[in-house]
Amino acid sequence: MFALDYFLGVYSPILLAIVMLSTTIYVLSLLTIARYHVLRHKPFFMLIMALGCMDLGSMWFSFLFQRLLSNRVIASFYLSFGNHGVLPFMCTNAVMLFHSAQKFLLVAIALNRFSSMLPGPHGIQMWTRTLCRFYIFVIIGTHVVMGVAFETVGRSFFDLADDKSNILQCRRENYGLQNSATLYSTFLSIAAAAVSCALYIASAFRFIRNRNIVKSIARRDQAIRKTEQELTICAFVQSLFLILHGASSVVAFAVPIPTFIYINDCTQDLLSLTNAYVLPLFSPQLSNRIRYIINESRKIIMKERSENEGHSVAYTSASSLR
Repeated sequence: MFALDYFLGVYSPILLAIVMLSTTIYVLSLLTIARYHVLRHKPFFMLIMALGCMDLGSMWFSFLFQRLLSNRVIASFYLSFGNHGVLPFMCTNAVMLFHSAQKFLLVAIALNRFSSMLPGPHGIQMWTRTLCRFYIFVIIGTHVVMGVAFETVGRSFFDLADDKSNILQCRRENYGLQNSATLYSTFLSIAAAAVSCALYIASAFRFIRNRNIVKSIARRDQAIRKTEQELTICAFVQSLFLILHGASSVVAFAVPIPTFIYINDCTQDLLSLTNAYVLPLFSPQLSNRIRYIINESRKIIMKERSENEGHSVAYTSASSLR
């Protein structure tokens, strides 16, 4: 128990630093995609941007409303607003929204990649701009409605853990609903991991089989196609972390001891954080753009600093002459 308490005490501040850095990199990557009209209106890139928003939401909502509960000062602050209310709702249903939508979007991206390999117009017809917006709306909207329904049936509340740790936890008043939500999250992780990987394997076989067709498409629109391939690798890497999270979810559900539960939380954090670093790593265009923005920002800061120092020297000189 001491080792677990020590881990929780060290984990939160480290995670905060990582989340802040990851958010900066991720936002720069998404803004780079959004800047290009050709990219942001393509269904695949629309899905990538929607996934990015869910990843960012998962990072911050998990950190603010779940990971920080292990800090007794923060826990006392949250409890000062009462056991029921907005904060417990965020801890249960809002976090579930981001986590679940994240996994559905990973499956949608894998399906998009598979359908792009289908012969004929069938794959293209599945992913028009309007349909893609509709899919994203259904994924997010369904979980918003689910969260509201869950809160209506069994309100969320803060409660101290039953063990000696006395860590603050968020629960639902309806115990059956609490178990159902846990079951849903667990099996969604497993199913999403299995389906995503199966689709990527099938896509790889189709890519090898139809490589001449793929090459001819690439010649027509080489730059966009190259970016698509780079971001497909990113989504695939994140799906590998989804497998890890799915496995840890099963273990935590089968053996619900604190150690396995916190390991499962860590794998969820890894799943949300992965894309922030994988996007610039596998996409040189994004990496170069981020580096350019950072360098330009640094130049502006240095210029402002030198101007301020110049004004300060001038003011000091004028004061001494008086």
